[in-house]
Amino acid sequence: MADAGKKKVAIAGIASILLVACVVGTAVTLTKNNGDSGAQVSTSSKSVEAICQPTQYKETCEKSLNSAKNTSDPKELIKQAFDSTVNEIASSIKNSAPFKEAANDPRTKDALKICDEVLDRSIEEIKRSFSKIDSNDLNKLIKEYIYDVRSWLSSAVTFEETCIDAFANTTGDTGEKMKKILKTANELSSVALDIVGNFEEQMVGLQGLGITNRRLLTAEAEYQNRGSGANTDKRVTWKNYIKNPPQDVIAKFAPGVVLRAGDNTDGWVTKTGVPYEPGMMKM
Repeated sequence: MADAGKKKVAIAGIASILLVACVVGTAVTLTKNNGDSGAQVSTSSKSVEAICQPTQYKETCEKSLNSAKNTSDPKELIKQAFDSTVNEIASSIKNSAPFKEAANDPRTKDALKICDEVLDRSIEEIKRSFSKIDSNDLNKLIKEYIYDVRSWLSSAVTFEETCIDAFANTTGDTGEKMKKILKTANELSSVALDIVGNFEEQMVGLQGLGITNRRLLTAEAEYQNRGSGANTDKRVTWKNYIKNPPQDVIAKFAPGVVLRAGDNTDGWVTKTGVPYEPGMMKM
């Protein structure tokens, strides 16, 4: 039972960082490979920093992705992240004995049984997510299955906390030792959840660095529509319609004029030609 428990704790943390690898892979993959290797590493490092910035455990996030900085292949990112997480978590478990102590201690056997059960459920969620990750490209994964992944991550965090809580009323220091063992796995799960929760903002930040997946950001763009009626060339045909008006024409309708109108609604009427009506919201 002890060995099974060890494996499940390791897998819970490993799976969390795999999602982080997938997300960072989305950004890093679009980095051009036609520059020198130093520029590639620098750009990849910036993407890691940008993605980890809003996470609760920034240091854990960056540390977990260090081994993934020198590649732009998402599959290789996952492999490297897997290896680094296995080494980190498996090593910490092998260097401690809480699971063995819990299995042999009558005061903690029941708690270990609960922990074992919830980690089994966590693994089921992980396998379901792995299936989505493995069988879909990253764009499709994010577009169609992002809510499933969020749900899985929330469950992973909850399962890990439930495992810890199971030892709350036990005597001795086994509960505290369990918290230390699960600390990294729990932080990795939280990091992944933070990244997914802030994914749209992350993509905007990465766009500013010039390393974003442009195809991902424009996935809903009109020119990518397909099927009957998708062509936009003939949708608007009225007189004087300009498809790409020059800047001086656009300036006449710039919102800045309205936003600076202040309390004087005449500014609105004069600049836009649209009658001001009570209830119009001034920004």
